[in-house]
Amino acid sequence: MIRKYGVDRVLFGTDYPMWSHEQELDFFFTLDLTDEERRAILSENAKKVYG
Repeated sequence: MIRKYGVDRVLFGTDYPMWSHEQELDFFFTLDLTDEERRAILSENAKKVYG
C-alpha cells in the first residue's frame, strides 16, 4: 500500500487496544523503508495534516 499510494499519503497508527504500539512499531521497522520514509510516516505526514 505504501508503494502503491506513496509514502506521503501514509500515517502511522495502531488499532489500540487490539495491538500495542510496541508490537506495531516492531513490525513497522521490519518494512523495507528508508530512514526518510520512516520519518515521514511516523511524524512528518501527520504534521502536514494536523499542523
